Amino acid sequence: MLEFESLWALLLLPLPLIWRFLPAQPVASLTRLKVPLAISSAADSDQPGQARRQLPWWFKWLGWLCLLLALARPVWIGDPVSLPDSRREMMLVLDLSGSMQEPDMEFGGRPADRLTAAKGVLYDFIKERKGDRLGLILFADHAYVQAPLSYDLDTIAKLMSEASLGLVGNQTAIGEAVALATKQLADSKAKKKVAILLTDGRNTAGGIDPNDAIAAAKAKGVTFYTIGFGSDFQIKRTPIGDIKVPNNDPPDEALLKRLSEQTGGRFFRAKNTQDLQQIYGELNKLEPLKDNQQVLRPRQDIFYWPLGLVLLLSVAVAIWRSR
Repeated sequence: MLEFESLWALLLLPLPLIWRFLPAQPVASLTRLKVPLAISSAADSDQPGQARRQLPWWFKWLGWLCLLLALARPVWIGDPVSLPDSRREMMLVLDLSGSMQEPDMEFGGRPADRLTAAKGVLYDFIKERKGDRLGLILFADHAYVQAPLSYDLDTIAKLMSEASLGLVGNQTAIGEAVALATKQLADSKAKKKVAILLTDGRNTAGGIDPNDAIAAAKAKGVTFYTIGFGSDFQIKRTPIGDIKVPNNDPPDEALLKRLSEQTGGRFFRAKNTQDLQQIYGELNKLEPLKDNQQVLRPRQDIFYWPLGLVLLLSVAVAIWRSR
């Protein structure tokens, strides 16, 4: 569909006619005396040649019309295109407690500790969240915001990959982590506010009771997806080599289930890296927000077509008159 952004320019179309029929202004006699005789004679002698080179009236009007069309800024509007917008506010909450150094995982075909495996899988997850606004919270003895909500996924991924054990202690402040994630998302105007919390332990530190934090998250409309990470065994080094013993400090599944159920999310249990990859794959398919669907109509300026025609006409006139 064709539209004009400055349609008023077409009102100038009859301007040459108005100019032609305006009464001629008298020229002062002294003006004629100011013209050098040589120039005046040359002009007079050239008048017959000019008459022979008069442009057809339709040619002049065509040039004038094209000029006005370019001035009117024609725009071609394409067919509507629906753009699904899955934008969310999402906080990633990662456990940095001492138990995350347990080497009971594999990543890239090699033995790895829990934190290394978690960061590797989470890195790929972050890269796929285009359109979402992500933030990062790290917690151990206390929780802190490593990266506020941002569309800069590269920076989020880099800050997450640089996280290391011992930054904030060795214990596990789940209550503080939940409360801090809720606070970061509470004032957001997004219709979908999500937090993904990964931990391998239970609440052993912090000044906020997890149940109070859960109540606050529910009241603020923040959805928590929780991941209990860690295998059912631990690696113990002995003089005769490494041996596997039962894990006596598994993640607090009851607390994580309660957090996710009361806020409308889901609880996942990951006992190895493959489980964790599948879980983040499921989380990556969270249903997009259909209310935020945007409709785009492509716009293309085409003023250069009539303007280009004017230039071609000008070149044609110049060549024609030079003969």
